[in-house]
Amino acid sequence: MTAGFSVTAGAGAAGYDRVMDALAPPEATDAVLSGVVRPDDVVLDVGCGTGRATRAIAARARAVLALDLSTDMLERFAARGVPGNVELRAGDVTDPAVVEPRSVDLVTCLLGGLQYVQDLGTQARVVRNMRRWLRPGGRVAVEMFERSAYDALLGSHRLPLVLDGVHWWLRMDVSHDGQIYTSVSSVHRDGREDEAAGFTEVFRPTDVDEAFALMAGAGFESVAVQPDLANRGFLWVSAVTPENDRNDRNDNDSHRGGRATPAPHEERNRA
Repeated sequence: MTAGFSVTAGAGAAGYDRVMDALAPPEATDAVLSGVVRPDDVVLDVGCGTGRATRAIAARARAVLALDLSTDMLERFAARGVPGNVELRAGDVTDPAVVEPRSVDLVTCLLGGLQYVQDLGTQARVVRNMRRWLRPGGRVAVEMFERSAYDALLGSHRLPLVLDGVHWWLRMDVSHDGQIYTSVSSVHRDGREDEAAGFTEVFRPTDVDEAFALMAGAGFESVAVQPDLANRGFLWVSAVTPENDRNDRNDNDSHRGGRATPAPHEERNRA
């Protein structure tokens, strides 16, 4: 899901991979997934990108459908090799027909992919689609950009780092216009700024209450929102579909906006 994503400096998806290695190391994402994916799961990975998380999911799951709007990202994924239990699919997550209803056990959407959809109402439609695609009792796990973390990053930052034993520089420029934030990230080797590669993200970050309402408003149960302990700057959001779920209710007006009242077993964990 890359509607709010664009590559800078002609770097393609390779630039994305290099910056993401600095911002969210693969081992951190792997740690997040360790308690989420079950061996018999059929998983839908929404906004799979180049497959950084998808490969870790595939190592734990029975099968994975890797979905992204960007063919550039999917081509980069394919060039690295696709695990035998992974299917790549280009598609728009705002379209409920892009995935068969009640066909997966777990939906993942990691590293803020949902929030590249910048309109809150459209985000809600995507979350209702997730519920539609899940079997009764299915689970969803979403990493969301946390607004307060990006407020703390407003401005320009230049940080040294080491990748693969080589000294690099990471630059981030973060700004916002109301609820919409723009982050321009790039990396270059020491003294080689002309070779900088990276990407621009335009997204709508969230907070605990808004994330909770988004999931509960789509009819999910056991909603939990808490700080992401593996990837800083994100919230970790999890929920399940009702065991007696009827997916046709996803489009009912009762799930279109408004603040849901949490059931006793639902929780909002504040940072």
